[in-house]
Formats: sequence, structure tokens, C-alpha cells
Amino acid sequence: SSKWWGNKRLDYVLYCPEVLHSFPVRALPPLFHASFWESTDVVAFCGNRILKAFANSLDPDETPQNMASHLDPNWPHLQLFQHDIGFSYQNDELQNSVFMAPDEQLSQQPKEKWQKRRTMYKIKNLQPNHRGNDVLVVEDGPQKITAKFMYGPLDMTSLSGEKTDIHVMSGAGEWMYMGTEMTDGHGRLSFTIPEDKQLCQGIYPVRLVVRVDHTTADLFLAVLPPKTETVIFSIDGSFTASVSIMGKDPKVKPGAVDVVRRWQELGYMILYVTARPDMQHNKVVGWLAQHNFPHGMVAFMDGFSKDPLKQKFNYIKTLQKDLSLCAAYGSSKDINGYRELGLDKTKIFIVGKSSKKQQNLATVNAPYI
Repeated sequence: SSKWWGNKRLDYVLYCPEVLHSFPVRALPPLFHASFWESTDVVAFCGNRILKAFANSLDPDETPQNMASHLDPNWPHLQLFQHDIGFSYQNDELQNSVFMAPDEQLSQQPKEKWQKRRTMYKIKNLQPNHRGNDVLVVEDGPQKITAKFMYGPLDMTSLSGEKTDIHVMSGAGEWMYMGTEMTDGHGRLSFTIPEDKQLCQGIYPVRLVVRVDHTTADLFLAVLPPKTETVIFSIDGSFTASVSIMGKDPKVKPGAVDVVRRWQELGYMILYVTARPDMQHNKVVGWLAQHNFPHGMVAFMDGFSKDPLKQKFNYIKTLQKDLSLCAAYGSSKDINGYRELGLDKTKIFIVGKSSKKQQNLATVNAPYI
């Protein structure tokens, strides 16, 4: 196991993404083992259960607060420990609601009425295709979250003019309510976290919950120090051995997962980018997870464009002022774009075929590690 996964692991949260429902059954046990059993959240859960069982075994007048506050001078430290593992004797029901996922909390409440009743009939037989690009921001800068709420595989209907709640998971595993925002006429949502609720450095899961039907969109918010060292991977150019990720299950290029995992172990931020339209977001992210690519920030392009490559590199340019690009992987089509970003030959790694001229501009088919 140590040789397979390496001696450094990054586990963030204990939850089950909806995309796992479509995975083959044989793929679920290793995913469960990798994501949950080796996670430190399991320790917190076990501690929670032990303390709760201990509390239930005491008489009402012999609660841990009554006993420890008089007998143990270190009781404040025990209270801090309880807070760290997500457990409180004083209001267990409240704590359970805090640690419950936002969509699970809403499932216990009645759904709100539609602001636009016509939309309810439009989406009746359509599956939600909500998504949002992961957000990278510098600490003390504006923390803006954007998402799109659509239904159907080809964005047949948008969720316009409906309330959506924004929740962020803290480092302690608590879901924090940030606010409510209305989607616009095209199903888009833009929300800036208030200054009094801004987050410190870290990577935070974000969940946006639609009040009328309790559907959700998930993304990550990374609050980074200036000039965070980052490695970019073009998904289609670096990973896939076939033309389209939307196919049955394209093969992964040999060594691709090991490359990304190696850069992650060295402490670099991983950024997955693609020129694909964002309507394929959930499908492609599920493909990355299915093939055990390590966690990284994911960026898709907004809608269709006449020049998707230009659109992709314009997006990277907007991040370049805050990030330090240390290496970039892609196909021969990405060479000119990476060079325009200021990367030299030693930082550009091209996978696949290339011309002799391009071999002087990048490192072509070099060993991954």
C-alpha cells in the first residue's frame, strides 16, 4: 500500500460525491479505502461515538460537565478537544446539524415554491448539470464564487431567478452558511464572500444548494499565499490516449497519474485545465476521480468559443499574476500558448507527436519523473 500511494496523503473531507453513483461497483471499494478509511476524519468520528456513548451511560446529574468542571482543572482543555473533534455535550443536536451536509439539512425541510413556475415544468424530466470552476484567490483578496445551474446534458434549460444557498466547509469539517444569492436569467450565479466571513489560507469545499429542488453544485475554493508554485496539466493533451473524454472510458496515458502524484508530493499546487466547454465538467471530473488522479483545482471554459485554445490561455493569464508557474504539460498545440506565458523550454513538457521545430521549443516526450 505504501508503495502504491506514497508516504504523503492529502485528504480533505469525508463525503460522497454524487458522481460516484455512476461508477462501476468494482471501482467503489478502492475509492472508499483511499478516500475515507485512511482519512483523519475517521478518528474524529470514532472519538465522537466513544464520547457520546460515555455520556449516555452516566446519570443525568453526572454529566461530564458537572463532574469534570468541579474535579478536573484541565476541563477547559477537554472542551477544546471536544470542539476539535466536532462534539459537544451541551447541544448535540445543533452540532449534528452543523456537520450534516447542506443538502441533507434541506432534505429534512419542505422545498420552497418556485419563483418561476414555468421552469418547474421545463426541467421535469431532465437531470441537473450544475457546475462551477474551482476558485483560486490570494489571501486578503476578494473571494468570489461563480457557478452555472443548468438541466439536461446539453444545457437544455437554465435555472433562472431562483434562490441558492452558499455553504463552505471549514478546516474543522463544519459547514458554514455564507449567504443566499439569486441566479440570473441564464442560470448563472456570482457571490462574493463578505469581508467578515472571508477565509484564511487553505482549500475549502463549497456546496451551492438550490432551495426549490435541493439540487447542488460542488466546487473548491483555494485561498493561497502570493506566488504559489503551480504545475499546469492540460487534460486532453496530457492524460487521455483517445480523442474524447466523453466516450465510454478513454484509456489513461501510461505514467500520467504517477506524474501528477509526484508533483503533488513535492508540494506544488495542481491545476487541471481544458479548452472543453463547461457543460462537460461533471463528466470529466468524474473521469479524473475514477482513474485516481490526485486532487487539484479544475478549470473549464465558459460555453463555446471560436478559438478555445486562446480562451484557455487567456484564463491562465488571469491567474499568472497570483501564481508562479513552475511547469506545464500538454500537447504540441499548447507550446505557443505556454511560451506566451513566459515559460522556457525546460518548463514545457509535451506528450505525443511534435515537429522538429517544436522540439526546440519544448521538452518533448521526456521521462515524467
